[in-house]
Amino acid sequence: MKTVNPLYLLNLRGRWGLHQSQWARLRSLARAVCIGVLFCASIQGSSAFADRANSELSQTSVSIGDARIRLPLPGQTTAVVYLTLHNASSQQQLLTGVKVVGSDRAELHKHIHENGMMKMRKVDQIPVVAGDTLSFEPGGYHIMVFDMAVAAPALSAQRVYPVTLIFEGGQSVNADAQPVR
Repeated sequence: MKTVNPLYLLNLRGRWGLHQSQWARLRSLARAVCIGVLFCASIQGSSAFADRANSELSQTSVSIGDARIRLPLPGQTTAVVYLTLHNASSQQQLLTGVKVVGSDRAELHKHIHENGMMKMRKVDQIPVVAGDTLSFEPGGYHIMVFDMAVAAPALSAQRVYPVTLIFEGGQSVNADAQPVR
């Protein structure tokens, strides 16, 4: 088997019939384009990596499942979100806030038994144990959504409501809550 000299493969000047000055300009242009592409890729890659590291938890470490929103009754503006939160990481995560598109304010809440009475209280943070699943459900943790802007019932039942859970350090996880009645 005959080996081919790599320099021969790269010598396109002779194949294309280019003059030496044309070939030099073409090579310079090709180098400039390659350098520009590499520079842009390195900037894009580093900023994307930094943004992801600073603002989002890896979808494989913390995930949201079965997100649903109970929309306000007619004439009301308060809704509630239920979901399942799974922490597959090796560290406890501290949930510190929540945002729901279409509302002015959303809060983390918990039902508690106090003196034989069931009460709902706002909580500032919720620890999510490493390797554990935490359910936000009636009678336990849930997300209260205030001043909800809801369209006509027929329209609001057809859309999803983006929910962002915010963790200590500013990281976040997103999910779409399906409307339920």
